[in-house]
Amino acid sequence: LKNEKDQAAADLLSRDPTLSAMLRTTCVATMVDAGHAPNALPQRAKATVNCRILPTATVPDIQSAMERAIANPRVTLKLREPSRPMAVPVPLDRKIIDPAKQLARQMCPSIPVIPVMLTGATDATMLGLINIPTYGVPGLMFDHDGGGAHGLNERIKVQSVYDGRDYLHELLKLYSAR
Repeated sequence: LKNEKDQAAADLLSRDPTLSAMLRTTCVATMVDAGHAPNALPQRAKATVNCRILPTATVPDIQSAMERAIANPRVTLKLREPSRPMAVPVPLDRKIIDPAKQLARQMCPSIPVIPVMLTGATDATMLGLINIPTYGVPGLMFDHDGGGAHGLNERIKVQSVYDGRDYLHELLKLYSAR
């Protein structure tokens, strides 16, 4: 976090796809349509690329970066209108962050609490537009592969549900005592 251009840090973070996706803008081809028959070369190809963009980046910046990476004038990029507005970054309020870190140190001492970008949908997108800061807090532990999120094998351990419940219960007690 001290140096955005630290390649060694970027390489380390990139080893974990889930962590990597929460700390930087990512663009992934989620759908591909090409060809007209299984035994013929395609005359055309179309890909839908889903980008999860950090709040500090702009859509034109990402489009330009993709065009430079593709570097082919025959390939065109067409933007879809976003289904929701861009998220508004929230201040890292110590009244919110410190209790979450304190409890995490008690319950999971080897796991640090760090700010990340959520890789899924969030109410924070809409609430930020009306100046209501919204924070997600840790609680559920997933397998290293992210629990197969959105895949055919999506899962979470039963014990993780109980641990997450306990964490959130204790965190609410800490917040209410302030």
